[in-house]
Amino acid sequence: NSNWTISTSANWVQLSNSQGKGDVTVTVSADANTGSTKSRTATITVSNAIDKHNISLTQGGVPAPTIGGISVSDVTKHTANCKFSFASQVLDVTEYGVCYSNTSNAPGKDNATTIEKQEGDKSGNPTIAISELKSKTTYNVRAYIITALGIQYSETVQFTTPASIPNENDNGTPRG
Repeated sequence: NSNWTISTSANWVQLSNSQGKGDVTVTVSADANTGSTKSRTATITVSNAIDKHNISLTQGGVPAPTIGGISVSDVTKHTANCKFSFASQVLDVTEYGVCYSNTSNAPGKDNATTIEKQEGDKSGNPTIAISELKSKTTYNVRAYIITALGIQYSETVQFTTPASIPNENDNGTPRG
């Protein structure tokens, strides 16, 4: 029948009461941990004039999304199709696409062309066509997804577009 107080060390934990007298039910609720794949811990402290007890509360992190390998097919002098997969158990994928470059070994969203944006998917198997490629050029391409955890890339794969016919490296008609 004594007066007591209860508090928490974390702003993501809410308590229905902060003080009382005698037996009272206190509801503890926690915001979802959508910003990290790591667990987080809070301490709830219950005390009265005589005793102090700490309760540890641990909340698991969100499962990391996965992005499958990228494959390139139907390569022509100026186009190619890029296929990949992605899945997220909890978080929405707010954007996905492919990045490609003929100068960077790891093209990124900020330094290469981004193809396709999609809001709110949790999984997909898109095939994305890229165009305006140069003939007889080697490209590096990788897929990306964006969730609340940030940007995530697939591995980089390489492909080469075929030469134009005829082109400057072909055997031409002899001049004479």
